[in-house]
Amino acid sequence: MNKRIVTISLALVIVCCIVLGIFIGTFIESNRLNKESIAKKLEIDRAAHEAMGVEKEQIEIVLKAQKQRYIEEISSFWTRWLPVFVSFGALIISGIFLFWNVIVEWGRRRANLEMWQRNDFFMGSEDDRTIINLLFRNKSHRVTAVIELYIRGKAGNVLGGHGYKGRVELPIKISAWNVERRSFRIERTDEQQMKDIKIRDIDDNEIVYDRSKGKKWVKSEGVKVKKEKEKKKKRNKSTS
Repeated sequence: MNKRIVTISLALVIVCCIVLGIFIGTFIESNRLNKESIAKKLEIDRAAHEAMGVEKEQIEIVLKAQKQRYIEEISSFWTRWLPVFVSFGALIISGIFLFWNVIVEWGRRRANLEMWQRNDFFMGSEDDRTIINLLFRNKSHRVTAVIELYIRGKAGNVLGGHGYKGRVELPIKISAWNVERRSFRIERTDEQQMKDIKIRDIDDNEIVYDRSKGKKWVKSEGVKVKKEKEKKKKRNKSTS
C-alpha cells in the first residue's frame, strides 16, 4: 500500500479520535460544572430559607425537591441536545471519510508504474551483445500497459523505435499489482551511444529513464515528458 495513503489514513483516524476525545471531555467537564452549579444554587436556597426562619427539617425537604428539579432541568437539556451533538459529530466524521474515499478512488484511476533495469554482459562470447532486462511493476488498482519503447542516444536521437527495432513485443500489459519482465539485446554501436530509455504508457504519458549500467536490478527514476499540448499552451502564453 502507498505510504502516503497509510499516513493520511492514520492522520484521519487521529483527527477522529481527537474530535471524539473533545466531545467526551466536554461532556465530563459539563457534568462537573453542573454539579458545582447545583451545589451553589442549593447553598443560596438554604441561606434564603434560613433567613426566612424555616425549620431545618422543612429546609432539607425543600432542598431535596429543588435538587431534583435542577437535575431534571439539566437532563432535559441533554435529552434535547445530545442527539443533535452526536449526529453533528457523526456527520463530520462521515464527511471526512467520504472525502478521503473520493481521493483514494481518484488516485486509483491513475496507474503507478515503476521500471527496474539490469544488464547481462557476455564478453568474449560469439554474441557478446549486452542484454538489457526491464522489469515493469504496476503499483496501482488499475491495469496499465506500455505501448511504445524507444532507445535514445546521447545526441537525443532515436536509436531504435517502436519496441527497439521490434525486439520487445508490445504492448506490455501489466495487471493491477503485477510485474512484467522484458529482455532484449542491444547492438554494440547502439550500446556505446545509448543514453536513456523512453516509454509511452496507455494513458499517453511519456517517461524517460536513464540507462542503468550495473549488473544488479536498479530502480529507474523516471522523468515525465511534457505533452505537446501543454508545451503549446506555454508557448502561446509566453508569446502573448
